Amino acid sequence: MNIKVLGVAPYKGLGDVLIDLAKEEKNITFQLVVGDLRSGVALAEQAEAQGMDIIMSRGGTAALIQKHVNIPVVDIPVSGYDLLRALTLIKDYQGKKAVVGFENITQGVRTIGELYGIKIDIYTVQQEEEVWDLLKQLQDQGTQVVLGDVITDKAAKELGMQSMLITSGRESVKEAFHQAKQMYRLYKEATAEQRLFREMIDQEPKGMLIVDPHNKLHFMNQQMKQWTEKGLFAPSTSHADVITWCPALEPALKAIREGKQNGYSQISHQQQVWHVKGSMLSKGELLVTIERPSAVMNQEGHRIWTLASPIHSEHPFALFTEQSPKMKDVIKRAKAFSQTERSICLYGEQGTGKSSLAFAIHQMSERKDESFTTVHCRRLIEPEDLKSIPLHQKGTMFLKDIESVPMDIQQLIAEQMHHHQNIRWMAASQVDLFKLMQSGAFCEELYTGLQELTIHVPPLSERPEDIEDMSRLFIAELNSLYGTQVVGLSADVIEAFQHQKFRENVRQFKRIIEELVLTTKSGYITLNKAKAAIDQLVFENEEKQLSSYLNGTLDEIERRIIKTVLEEENMNQSKAAKRLNINRTTLWRKLKE
Repeated sequence: MNIKVLGVAPYKGLGDVLIDLAKEEKNITFQLVVGDLRSGVALAEQAEAQGMDIIMSRGGTAALIQKHVNIPVVDIPVSGYDLLRALTLIKDYQGKKAVVGFENITQGVRTIGELYGIKIDIYTVQQEEEVWDLLKQLQDQGTQVVLGDVITDKAAKELGMQSMLITSGRESVKEAFHQAKQMYRLYKEATAEQRLFREMIDQEPKGMLIVDPHNKLHFMNQQMKQWTEKGLFAPSTSHADVITWCPALEPALKAIREGKQNGYSQISHQQQVWHVKGSMLSKGELLVTIERPSAVMNQEGHRIWTLASPIHSEHPFALFTEQSPKMKDVIKRAKAFSQTERSICLYGEQGTGKSSLAFAIHQMSERKDESFTTVHCRRLIEPEDLKSIPLHQKGTMFLKDIESVPMDIQQLIAEQMHHHQNIRWMAASQVDLFKLMQSGAFCEELYTGLQELTIHVPPLSERPEDIEDMSRLFIAELNSLYGTQVVGLSADVIEAFQHQKFRENVRQFKRIIEELVLTTKSGYITLNKAKAAIDQLVFENEEKQLSSYLNGTLDEIERRIIKTVLEEENMNQSKAAKRLNINRTTLWRKLKE
């Protein structure tokens, strides 16, 4: 007996657990796809046609698939262990929090909360359509983070809220495989001709759609489905309204039907530019191909600019943790500045989130319906590179790492700013542009144009209060991605991180958390498990401190060392002289030099 089972995972982490446990099942041939709700149904229908015997999925995705296929569907349960892990992760979150989900989720949360004394607001929905309106209401009431199933997690992210997904643990997936064996029955495989035809279409590197005369989706190929799985396009099912699924396609479909532009269009969708081409089929259907354009590269093969299409979020700053006074001030200034037309220069070390902050400012501004173009200034080498950058009228142009632009190109940018005053200009720098200008390394006209308003983003070491909440959000995201069941950092690990400096700031901290989640798998990340990461941070900081001592002339290095020893000896010159093996007169003389 060999059972062919398709796992439809609403999130990637569940897929990893399914694949891992499937290796232990001797009589099961297992295949995994990642997709939720509508995309999950399309994948399941395809699997049924290809001869799959059983489908395994979870929650709302499993229920919806069951309505569209005739083969058994096993619903992977959310166990009490899964709920307890999720509640443990969120219970100490300092902001206002809530659980939103169907009764199978909320009833269990309520019971566990009563048993363990965990207080959290709980909201039960009866239909998927209720989730969005409920989350919008909670957001307006000040709720900062929600816990729920895939439907809740997806809707919360679309609203710009922080969310934590309740993931299914290994014990739940093992039970689902046991049910799959009990429910097994055989279906005929698709014919060889159908299989070959689908393989031919699925090997096409372009995305392919067939749309009927009423704009209903009849078919999408594997490349298109992979893009939906990666989040580049929304999940969809057969016969879905294409314009509702991807509004950006509406003018392209109209152009194809009217025979304009040789069926060719360019659209902006999900922060990317896409090329669309189509033709009419014999019965009025449209065959539509979608592909990514080749990136605009410099002579070294690096992309010069990226385009983010409009993304509507009423609370674009919700993804920033701001328990620290410094970060609260940054967000306050950013919100205020977003309502002006002034240029903004963002200062801060690498990895502090300047690019994300710039995009949030754009999303809250009057230009939110226009494009947001990021220029990677480190990749501007020749003046010709600048000509390739599209200047979208009324949009926002963000100059990342502006301090690295060669002087001849700086002047050209200043001229562009002068000629395109209907564009909102923002820039980010890791160094003081005023000092660069004084030294003659930065164009004064460009400096003046970019410095109308400024925001200084603090390094992570200056906002230790944000470490704990930030770690919880990262862990929740990574649990969803990898199928792990980590519930948080232990208190001593949080304290240790709060006393460290991160040379890449938030970017490095997230990478460290990801490494710890992957190696810990479940439970708390303890000091013993985090010791190697913390030791590496200590080493990096000591190495940086030592390097700073060796900058400058020999006399400057000597004075720096003397000053440090004096501070360590509480300004006691006798003790400092003894440590340095010199007399007090020599010490006093060197301090005066």
